[in-house]
Amino acid sequence: MRTLAFALTNKSHSLESLCKALGAPAELAKSEYVSGPLSPAKIKYCRRDVAATVWCLNALRKEFDLHSDLSLHPDKAYSPVSLAKAYLRDMGLVYPAKKFDVSPNVLGSTMEGFYAGRTECKIRRTRIPVVYCDLLSAYPTCNALQRNWDILRAESLTIDDCAQEALELLEQIARDPLKVLLDKSTWPKLRFFAPIIEHCII
Repeated sequence: MRTLAFALTNKSHSLESLCKALGAPAELAKSEYVSGPLSPAKIKYCRRDVAATVWCLNALRKEFDLHSDLSLHPDKAYSPVSLAKAYLRDMGLVYPAKKFDVSPNVLGSTMEGFYAGRTECKIRRTRIPVVYCDLLSAYPTCNALQRNWDILRAESLTIDDCAQEALELLEQIARDPLKVLLDKSTWPKLRFFAPIIEHCII
């Protein structure tokens, strides 16, 4: 049930938070855990726990059934990605790696472009105020802006050298980044791969 809840909500829930998110009846609200030997209070707690679990499971199944045309079974929905992949599969889309004959070098470049992990520590052993910054739904947003759906639906794919066009675009961005990048027509032009040379000053 916890896995299905994550697949449908993209959040990792406890039973208490899931009851709240799904609007469970008040009598199923979280009660304090009863420890110690078997007692009427402990039996009541356990029964409420099971009742809350069953209620949430039925509510999640009702939500899942809204995707009635999907071939995915609820116990195979491991994450929101499972739902997305099932939709693409049921639409008859073939994975680009299977449909297009692309060299390993190009595939490697695409994988490097998708990887976004980075960790740094510039100030150690010192307490300083910090602000957590993240961009919500960055991958789907960038995919939509770049119109990558055209690539998924394409029957064929060619890789062309666009070094000059890329340099000109990057120069425009450097001159006025906000104006250029806030223009939606710019984003499809960013569908290229280029090596980045990082200069480190020690």
